[in-house]
Amino acid sequence: MSDTTPQPFGAQLDVILVDEQDEAVDTHALGELARAVLTDEGVHDGMITLAFVDEAAIRDLKLRHLGVDEATDVLAFPMDVSALPPGMPVLLGDVIICPSIARANVGEPADDETWHAETFEDELALLVVHGLLHIRGHDHVDAEQRTVMRNRERELLDRYHRA
Repeated sequence: MSDTTPQPFGAQLDVILVDEQDEAVDTHALGELARAVLTDEGVHDGMITLAFVDEAAIRDLKLRHLGVDEATDVLAFPMDVSALPPGMPVLLGDVIICPSIARANVGEPADDETWHAETFEDELALLVVHGLLHIRGHDHVDAEQRTVMRNRERELLDRYHRA
């Protein structure tokens, strides 16, 4: 997904796509969605990894990094870039998505903690946006934060996915 034109560090936004699972996923479209969302969030340079993995891989990641032994639909690992000197390439973080869990969540009713889309493609787009908002510092640990994050998710999806 990177532009092939040589540019200095910090002059482009790269979305690195990794697909290590069996579900049919339009990684290119989701990568473009990621680029649009990050740009809208004020990110114009840096690198983000958007990876699609199976249930065993995401379960292992959640156990190793969060101490919880269960699979999930999305994990976000933001990088702390505050200590980098100016001009250094910025790795923003990694968003890891499990499409098979996303497929299982399609159409599930919303509750206080989560909401889901009506189609597989919309659910994947929601997870991309959700993960990127975590990378940008959004969270949903309380009702107020959850409302802010959900509203921003819907706004970004309306603007860049459903348009």
